[in-house]
This record gives sequence, C-alpha cells and structure tokens, in this order.
Amino acid sequence: MAHIGDLDKQLEIFETPDPPVLQQCIKDDTNSESVEEIRVGVKDGFEEFKNANIDTSKTDFSQIRPTGFSLDPWEYELNAGGDRAEGLSERYTRLEREISHLKSDLNSTDHASERLNLLQRVDGLEQQLSDVKLDKIYSEHISVARGVQGLDRTLTKNLLDTLHGSKKEGKEEDKGTITYELVLKPDDAKYIQAASLRRLEERLGVLEKIVGGKDDKIRSDLLSSAGESQAHSLMSNLTVLQRKCLALDQGVVGNLNQKAGELLQKIEKLKHDKEKQKDTPVENNKIIELFELTKRWDGTASALPDVLERLQTLKSLHESAAGFNLTLNHLEQRQRDVSESLVTNQEVLRQVSGTLEANMERIQHNFDNINKRIDALTSNS
Repeated sequence: MAHIGDLDKQLEIFETPDPPVLQQCIKDDTNSESVEEIRVGVKDGFEEFKNANIDTSKTDFSQIRPTGFSLDPWEYELNAGGDRAEGLSERYTRLEREISHLKSDLNSTDHASERLNLLQRVDGLEQQLSDVKLDKIYSEHISVARGVQGLDRTLTKNLLDTLHGSKKEGKEEDKGTITYELVLKPDDAKYIQAASLRRLEERLGVLEKIVGGKDDKIRSDLLSSAGESQAHSLMSNLTVLQRKCLALDQGVVGNLNQKAGELLQKIEKLKHDKEKQKDTPVENNKIIELFELTKRWDGTASALPDVLERLQTLKSLHESAAGFNLTLNHLEQRQRDVSESLVTNQEVLRQVSGTLEANMERIQHNFDNINKRIDALTSNS
C-alpha cells in the first residue's frame, strides 16, 4: 500500500494525530530555563521570614470569585466604600422612591380589586411618610435634591457645570474629543413631577389652614358625594376620587348603557300597550264606585286603631268574666258541700245528745241504788 500513488494520506475527521512518546510529555513551568533556581536551606529561609506577617483583613476567604471589574470611588458616589451606615435623609429618599415605584407598578396591574386594596395601604404609608416632615426637622443638615437620587445640590451643580464646559470645548476642538450627554429618564421625570405635586400640596395645606372652614365645607360635600369620610390632605382626597373613577371603566359604562337602553325599550312598550287598551264605561263605573267606597272608608280607617284597642280590651274583659263565672261555680259547690256537712253533723249531734241523756239517767239510777244500800247498811249497823 505504500507504493499506491492515488492513496489519500490526509487524516480523517474522526482521527487524531499520534505524536511520538517523547513529544507527549508536557514540560513543567518550574523547570523552565527562564526561571532562576536559588538553593535556600531551611534555616536560612526561617531566618529570612521569621518576622514577616500576612495581612488578611482585606482578604475574602468565602470562596466567592469576583466578576466584572471594580471602579475607584469618587466624590459623586454615595457610600462608595460601604464603611458607613445609611443616613436619615438617604433612608427617607429611598423609602419615598420605593413607594413611588410601588404606586406605578400598582397602576399598571390588571387586578382591580387587589389594586384598590393595595392603593389604600400605599396611600396610608405615603401619608405616614409625609407626616414625618424630615426637611423641617433637619433643615440645617439636609439638602435633598428632589428628582435626583440623593445627590447633594452642590455636587449636582458642579457636575452640570463640568458637563456644560466640556460641551462648549467640544464645539471648538476637533471631533476626536470626548463629549458628555445628560439623559433624563422617564422615571426621574415622574419623581420630579411627584416632588412638585408634593410641594404644591404643602402650599395648599397652608392655604387651607389660613382660609378656614369654607374649603372644609366644600371638601366635606365632595367627599360625602363620593361616599367617603374626610381625608387629611388634598392628595388623599384626589386618590379617593380616582378610585371611584376607576370603578367606572369602559366595560362597566357599556353594561350600564345597555341595561338603560333595555329599560327604556320596556317603558316604551308598556306605554304603547297602555294606549292600545281602552277602558269601557262599565269598567269606568266600577272604578268610580271603588274609589268612592275607599274614600268613604278613609274616615273609618283613622278610627280603626281605637276600635282595635277597644276590642282587645273587651276581649280581656270577657276572659276575666269567664274566669269569675268559673270561680263562682266553684264557690257554690263548696257551699253545698259545707251545708251537707252541717246537716250530717247536726244529726250526729242529736244522736250523741240522746245517748248522753240515756247514760245520765242510768248513772243517776245507779247512784240512787248505791245510796239506798249505803243507808241500809248504816241502819243495820
């Protein structure tokens, strides 16, 4: 086969090269010629490094491999090193931004019932946050830029001045220079608008306190028409009215219009049927008689409560009379029993009297006989 001229000696796809055994050994980097080998004994190494220490305070032993790249902290970064706690103003701004994000997410949801319930809770949280009034308490130490994520106003002004200056220089220099662009995000625009509305709400609150009860009456009338109690601020009142308006969406209004149209059709049909029906004179006479009868009974109807009360009183009187009759019959029966007992007792008394008289006569006779015998004995002695 070695002498075949047309034989293709190239490797197939599934074949791998088979280098010689000596070429298969991979050289160790420690044995490289570019690495200098220094023979150091154990004692010399100990003497060299006995006073050396390893600083592990900035070493991470959590076996978490860092990804990406790190940036050096600069003056426009908040808590760059992570070595300080979150301040009161930063926490206030963060909570305010989170509540705004939550409200925007709730407005984009499709579940109406859950959205209304959560909106009420979010409004309560926003009211509690606005009641804190952190700007008034720490006005000397806090300078919060509304609409910007917690940056100091001085730093913001410096950043804008730098950007404007670089923009002017870019027009004069060549195209190879670097220019900056300041992009306004929609979310930041929402936050700026919310901050403006909040400041407007505070000014309106001051005006309401100055004006007095007139606006309170108008606000109470407006809330009573909406079916809610008086709220604490204008924003909460607007939120209540907004929830009422959300209930009247396009589907609900369409159903109401359809039902109203069906009701109007039924009313028109009833009117048409009523016009077709013509009352006869006999029916009219009967209706007039019934009307006169009911009219005559109007005076009697006013006396019906008194008549009913008297009938109830008469009923109770009849019941009392029936009870008295039963009691009287019972007493008469008892009287007859007593009379019969008296007659029986008189008869028995008569018999006892006769028996006592007979016994007295016999006793008297016996005493006489005894006296006679005593006299006879005394005379014989």
